[in-house]
Amino acid sequence: MASAGKRNRIVVFQRLVDDPSRGAGGHVKHDDGSNWQQYVRRWCKVQRSSGGERSEASQRAPLYSAKIETSYDDQTLAITELMRCRFDGNVWHITSVVDVNDAHRSILITAEYRG
Repeated sequence: MASAGKRNRIVVFQRLVDDPSRGAGGHVKHDDGSNWQQYVRRWCKVQRSSGGERSEASQRAPLYSAKIETSYDDQTLAITELMRCRFDGNVWHITSVVDVNDAHRSILITAEYRG
């Protein structure tokens, strides 16, 4: 189980592979125009890094990263880097998913968002 502390509601999305014209129930449209469907909702502990630290030398928008810890179960174990998550009103790209200490108690998701 993820350690105690403040929790954020996280929604994880997976890309739709069927007909995207089915309607908007539970779907989100990303900037690349592809359709995504809600996969799972969880309460998670979120630790953010300071924004923009990897893009100060360039003119690109700042890159934010976050470590998201949630409980270990069949659904969270199936989360992959091909999925996205939404919290704080932004869609974050999942960059890694690991079983914390291989203990089968919590999952640590690393995600990035370009602001």
